[in-house]
Amino acid sequence: MDHADPVSLWDAMSLEPRISGDFTPGDTVDVAIIGGGYTGLSAALHCAETGLSAHLLEAREIGHGGSGRNAGLVNAAAWLPPAKVRDVLGADYGARFLGYFGNGPRVVFDLIEKHQIRCDARQSGTIHAAHAPSGFRSLQARHAEWQRLGEPVDLIGRDELADLVGSRAFFGGLLDHRAGTINPMGYCRGLARAAVAAGAKVSTNAPARAIGRVDGTWRVTTDVGEVGARNVIL
Repeated sequence: MDHADPVSLWDAMSLEPRISGDFTPGDTVDVAIIGGGYTGLSAALHCAETGLSAHLLEAREIGHGGSGRNAGLVNAAAWLPPAKVRDVLGADYGARFLGYFGNGPRVVFDLIEKHQIRCDARQSGTIHAAHAPSGFRSLQARHAEWQRLGEPVDLIGRDELADLVGSRAFFGGLLDHRAGTINPMGYCRGLARAAVAAGAKVSTNAPARAIGRVDGTWRVTTDVGEVGARNVIL
C-alpha cells in the first residue's frame, strides 16, 4: 500500500494534517523514541517540554498502527472490575493502577485543550452496556465499587439506556462521565505537531532495524541512517 493512502476512516476525516519528517543526521540526542503512536508521541512531547533533545523514529506515517485505527474511546478504567484489579495487583499497586487509569481521560483532554488538537474531542461519557441480565448484575457490582471510590459513574436501567442509545436490546449499563471520544488519528497528528513545536524531531518512513551500544552511547540503525542517543524508548 502506498504510504499516502488513507489507513482508516479516521485518517480521511482528520482535521489535523499529516506530520512528515525526513531523516537528517545530527548530534547525539538525549532520547531516541521508536514508534509514532500515542506512547512515543507523548514521550517525545513531554521530553521536549522538559528541555531534553528527542528524536522520534516512525517506520511508516504518524499513527499508522493501532493508535490511528482504534475505536476512539477515551476510557477511564480497565476491563477488569476495580475489586479484581486490587486482587491481582494488591491493595497498594491496585489503588495506584486504578488512580492512573481513572485520571487518564483528564490527562488526554487536558493535552487536547492545551495544544488545541483538532480531533473532535467530546468528554460526554461512555456507556458500558449489558446484553444479558447476568451482565447487568456484574455492572451493578462494578458500580458499587466505583461509588465506594467516589468516581462519577452512574448505573442506568433499561429504559434510560434505551433513551440514550436508541435500542432496547440491552438490560442496562454504566455511564462513565470521566470518559469520552476522539478521532484517534487526529489526536496522534496533534500530538506530533505539539512535539515538533516543543523542539522534538520526528522522522517518518524510518523503520528501526537494530539497537546497540557503541562507546557508552546507544546507536539506533534505520533504513535511512543512524541515530545516537543517551537513552532509548521503545
